Amino acid sequence: MTGQLVSIQAIIDADDLPCFALDRELRYTAFNRAHAAAMRELYGAEIALGGRLPDYQTVAADRETAVANLKRALAGERVTAGALSGDEGSQRYFDVVHTPLTDDAGVVVGVVVRAYEGGRPLAVAGYTTDVTEQQHTEAALRLATDRLALATRAGGVGVWDWDVGSDTLVWDEQMFALYGIRREQFAGAYEAWRAGLHPDDRERGDAEIQAVLRGEKELDTEFRVLWPDGTEHAIRALALVQRDEAGAPTRMIGTNWDITEFKTAEEKIQRLNADLERRVAERTRDLTPANSELEDFVYSIAHDLRSPLRALGSFSEIVSTDYADVIDATGQSYLHRIHAAAVHMGAVMDALLALSRVNRTDILVQDVDLSALARQVADQLREAEPQRSVQFEIEDGLIATADASLCEVLLQNLLGNAWKFSAGESPARISFGRVSVDGRDVYCVSDNGVGFAQKYAGRLFKPFERLHAPGEFPGTGIGLATVRRIVTLLEGDCWAEARVGEGARVFFTLPAPESAH
Repeated sequence: MTGQLVSIQAIIDADDLPCFALDRELRYTAFNRAHAAAMRELYGAEIALGGRLPDYQTVAADRETAVANLKRALAGERVTAGALSGDEGSQRYFDVVHTPLTDDAGVVVGVVVRAYEGGRPLAVAGYTTDVTEQQHTEAALRLATDRLALATRAGGVGVWDWDVGSDTLVWDEQMFALYGIRREQFAGAYEAWRAGLHPDDRERGDAEIQAVLRGEKELDTEFRVLWPDGTEHAIRALALVQRDEAGAPTRMIGTNWDITEFKTAEEKIQRLNADLERRVAERTRDLTPANSELEDFVYSIAHDLRSPLRALGSFSEIVSTDYADVIDATGQSYLHRIHAAAVHMGAVMDALLALSRVNRTDILVQDVDLSALARQVADQLREAEPQRSVQFEIEDGLIATADASLCEVLLQNLLGNAWKFSAGESPARISFGRVSVDGRDVYCVSDNGVGFAQKYAGRLFKPFERLHAPGEFPGTGIGLATVRRIVTLLEGDCWAEARVGEGARVFFTLPAPESAH
């Protein structure tokens, strides 16, 4: 037996796993360096041949477990057990295998030593493997799995796994709830899932699954399921496909969740929107004659007041001139005010008539050269005030599908505003071009004039809204309202940006030219 133990010792020493051999008295007959180091680390023990293993184990629980397992092994049973050693916070886990040691064949398999003497086990050899990291990994995996299960349960999400090759479909408990059936009612195959679909959705469901298996798309779809009680439920499904090295699908893993309430709410919103659109259309139809009558009234008033206002302006000027010698300074001041008010009101009437004519214009849609129109307006402004120092920058090739006459009025108002509010600059700089805003091309008129506070930008396009004192800049407050009316008629949009003392930018959109479609 001594010779056998020497050979056992040589094998144990050659192995880097903690290994040892004991006799029937649980005394060491052999051990390797790894086991000695482990005992030193765990129990602070310096072990020796002939020493009893239980005497070195200072942790009672470890000692009791080890002795029980060793006695089973000495009785001829191969024992595999787990072991936990160390203080809390620094514990280590082990898989411990106890194999009876006999001297019959003297065969060594791995680190399990077997020797037989009349078939009686006369000692025990054991080896331990440190699986601390594995235990921690498994614990983390269990925690992640539990969290996922809790999240899916809380969210009403069902999880499924389909082995494509064997056509084995596995559902978790939530899936059965989503389809209104019990576990024993489900055959666990693709056709069993298909049978639960609404008859009108089965063909589409098949087509989508096949497209996913071919790799043409990912599964992200909605369908209806028909419960055994006849009720319909809407389901949202997502899935991923696993493939072999050749690219063939092997497994599909996915989720389902019930979106019936969402679909019901969506349909209700659609019905409400349809009803709202119907009511708006009816109200618009009712208001159209009234709006037309109101516009006719405004047009008539503006037109009819022009003549009296002009007469008032003319006669006040005549009185001021012809009777200057009999009217004192106070009277002259009053006459000047009357004349100025009459002129301003005349300008307002003209602006209202221009705004009213916008709605009365028959729109002729064609490709319009906005660059050319802008240059014409710039020339007119220069001719009206040749003493001004103004630099115009007008981009070439600006073409829109619109009405030419309306575009001319549009640019007259925008460029006229830029001209007016940059009067204090020398030189004034006015530009008209195309810029990109949120990924789309828009037109922009900008200047380096007085600007305005951005918080008031929403008021600019309302009739008679002015952000400056009446005497500071001339005008009627109708220009940008006319701009908005024109842009709206041409199916576009407009808005403005500015800072006080840093100029302003007015943006607008118009349909692209037909050649661009």
